[in-house]
Order: sequence, then structure tokens, then C-alpha cells
Amino acid sequence: MERMKIKHRQTLKQYILKLISTDRVLYEVKGLYLKDSKRPKVNQFGFLKVNLKAHDLGDLEVNEGDEFTIEVIDGKIILNKILP
Repeated sequence: MERMKIKHRQTLKQYILKLISTDRVLYEVKGLYLKDSKRPKVNQFGFLKVNLKAHDLGDLEVNEGDEFTIEVIDGKIILNKILP
């Protein structure tokens, strides 16, 4: 979005829909239709939910049931995956 100088996600969605209808090819943009996918918030109960599908995790593979340790260093929350 930055390279195309698009400020709003809705504008990008409209451009992609136009491109899909013109090319007749389905284009998928990772995380485009996920609400607040990049900026998780703490709820009223103190829970923080992070949508990992919206983030590029590189080579890290995350599956249901995986466990993590939590560290707080210099104001950063760091999750470390516990390997089996």
C-alpha cells in the first residue's frame, strides 16, 4: 500500500476487485480481509489475542495446541515457542 501511495484498505480492495474483473483471475492479498489483523488489543479481561495468520512468521511453523513461553524485555512482549 505504501509503494502505491494508498492510504486506506478499502481503496486497495476496490483496486483488486477491479483487477479481478478485468483479468478474470482471482488475486489474493494476505491479511487484506482480516479486521485489525496487525494491531492486536487487550480486552477488558486482560487477554491479548494475536492472529498469527496475518503476520509473516518466516520459517516458524505454528499449529493448534503449540505452547509458548512469555518474556518481557525493555517493554517488549516476546513469545518463544516450546519445541517438543
